[in-house]
Amino acid sequence: NGEKTLNLNCPAKADHLTRGIIDFNRFEGKDILIAHRERGGNCQTRLNLKNNNKFIERNYCFGVFENRGKYEIKGDTIYFKNKSGEFHENYYEYGIIQKFENDESKIPGKILFYYSNDTSWSNFLYLVNNE
Repeated sequence: NGEKTLNLNCPAKADHLTRGIIDFNRFEGKDILIAHRERGGNCQTRLNLKNNNKFIERNYCFGVFENRGKYEIKGDTIYFKNKSGEFHENYYEYGIIQKFENDESKIPGKILFYYSNDTSWSNFLYLVNNE
């Protein structure tokens, strides 16, 4: 028959198997703020603010949708600029960081997102990491 089988064994840690061997997120800059929320149907949104003033937001819900751009922080407000991605035309103009006083939940706070100068917030994500 002449068929040969090639067996490749890769001695990798289990966490490398779930993330991949190369962590491409590291090449985009260090995370200084991470916010996350899970909704119904296991849909999730994750926002990463990088130390080079870039942001990446990924929505995982029946596919992966990504928005990117630049940000600027003034006080407790994050302004989003130069947006690109699947839904960049309808992306938020700014977000306000609201810190929680109660430490029992282990969640340091949340970000409330606004379109232009709306008086009510449209969405929110919980802070996971804030340096």
